[in-house]
Amino acid sequence: MTTDTLTRTEQRNQAILNDRVEKFNSHSSLPRELGQNIPRVGDYIKYPDGSYSRITHYWNLSSEFTNQIQAGGNDGSYYLSAGGYLSYSGGLDLGEDVTDLRESEEIKEGWIWFFSDDMHRAHNGVNFKVKCKVWEFLPDEQE
Repeated sequence: MTTDTLTRTEQRNQAILNDRVEKFNSHSSLPRELGQNIPRVGDYIKYPDGSYSRITHYWNLSSEFTNQIQAGGNDGSYYLSAGGYLSYSGGLDLGEDVTDLRESEEIKEGWIWFFSDDMHRAHNGVNFKVKCKVWEFLPDEQE
């Protein structure tokens, strides 16, 4: 679909999406202590059995669960904020140690939402798919 056939609201939503996805993608290359990229809320974990789960929360250094990734976000929703961060709403699984995750080359699409035309009101969400990284869960791998 070209922008010529989009309504003004659809054009605005596309511009909002493009801006927020650009910011979301910039967060994926932030260095951390180990010199690796960091997982983002909304990225996927691929387990050894081939199953996937989306990351729902990253317990960083400000908590007692230092370097823990919370997963289980296959059934909830991910709000994409103006700053390019995803906020999860839904059920959770147990946490995983971030050092057990290895970035892969795989990309998997995941659903996100934000308020249409950036108007915050009931029943005004729009949904899109965005490309998310896949992190392999390798708990027994030693570096």
